[in-house]
Amino acid sequence: MSERKREYPNGAMKRKSKQKREEQPASVSDLDCNDSSEAHSPLDVHPELEETQVDDSKKSKEFYNIISADRGNFGDSPTECERKIIFNLGPFKPQGPFPKDSETKRCFSAYHYSYLNKAGIKIPRAWLCYSNVLNKPYCHFCWLLADRQSKSYSSAWVNGVSVRSNYTLCIFDHENSQQHINASLSYNNWLQGNTIDTSLQSEINSKTTFWRDVFYRIINVIITLASCNLPLRGHDSDSGNFVSILCLLSNYDPILKELLLKPKGEINYLSPTIQNEVINLLGTAVKNNIILAIKKLHFWQLFWIQQDLSKIDQLSVVFRYISITENDDNVPKELKICESFLGFIAVSDSCAEGLKIEILNTIKEYGIDLSKCRGQGYDGANVMSGLYGGLQALIKEHAPNADYVHCAAHALNLILNDAAKRVIEVSTFFNNLEKIYTFFSNSIKRWTMLSNDSSQKYKITLKKVCPTRWSSKNDALLAV
Repeated sequence: MSERKREYPNGAMKRKSKQKREEQPASVSDLDCNDSSEAHSPLDVHPELEETQVDDSKKSKEFYNIISADRGNFGDSPTECERKIIFNLGPFKPQGPFPKDSETKRCFSAYHYSYLNKAGIKIPRAWLCYSNVLNKPYCHFCWLLADRQSKSYSSAWVNGVSVRSNYTLCIFDHENSQQHINASLSYNNWLQGNTIDTSLQSEINSKTTFWRDVFYRIINVIITLASCNLPLRGHDSDSGNFVSILCLLSNYDPILKELLLKPKGEINYLSPTIQNEVINLLGTAVKNNIILAIKKLHFWQLFWIQQDLSKIDQLSVVFRYISITENDDNVPKELKICESFLGFIAVSDSCAEGLKIEILNTIKEYGIDLSKCRGQGYDGANVMSGLYGGLQALIKEHAPNADYVHCAAHALNLILNDAAKRVIEVSTFFNNLEKIYTFFSNSIKRWTMLSNDSSQKYKITLKKVCPTRWSSKNDALLAV
């Protein structure tokens, strides 16, 4: 073991230095927050406290009790939150002077904070600290990270040890103990970010990024299929356009490839339930954007189209409004007329009063100001277009500027029907088309024969010709 390096050239200088320290008032113990042997005064960190700490030892004591990682300020086993605070503060290494131990009549020395190796290099002991509250040195690493469940656990250096005549040998014994070695390894792992919390957080972040990328691709595939008016699934969940596109993209995308290679039964977010949920969320987002655009405008038009689907009366909600495009200076540069479909509403009361209640409730649910409505369009039925008791008259009581306009689509349908009836050849053609449908539909046997005819390349499903819907004539014609 190397000889101890002399701090003073002679005894006179040592006594003079000691006398000078005794004449000076006690100051706040320094705090080392950077795991080194050098200390920093709290005044360097908080200069605004200088005036209150010059001659007030009581306030100084309260000061270091608050900001320091002194062992005496915490319990034997700090909580997780306290441990993180202590880690950030770093080992507590006051430079003295230190009081004498009441039992051994010896005092601790800052000399022990480091040692000289065989090469004469000064090596700091990062683990060794001194508590101004307990007036004892302790091991910073063992206090925080020692395994208290171990059979060989010792609380001596955790609670603080008394300074004895063989104190240097006591320090060496502790440094070579298995408890201290394990605690030191744990402390180094924490400094390098190799803690369990860091590993778990890293794994969580990795999984979060993976599933975020998966959903990004799933949403884009669904949007692509929806914009092309294509169905997502076939007769089962393992077939259809959605799965087929994902399988194709997996040949070029490692994320989708990893997803599709997962064993059956693991979560992959490709089920029909997830697909429908994504579609609903996207639809809600689109609807909210449309409603927000309508709210910003000073006027809009409302179109409600009544139709019968699966024996349920429904209203088709369509808003007509102007989309304003602005430049970088928020000056309008382009106006575009938009018509947006917001969904269907099932109605149980088809009278004018019942339809009015449904419309007013829907507009209130959307949060749209009805007074800004400048037009309303329906078909020509009396319950919709009646001058006094029709729906348009009832709506106008709440929105006086909402003028009624006969729906252009319905008007075009009536014109085409009337024009077709005036042409004998066209009228005869569609009458024969209706007779074909009636001939097969009135007999289950004939309908079965038509459906099971193997000579036909494609199965034929005849359509009924509706006299009031021109589009039904097109469907009936395409069926044959």
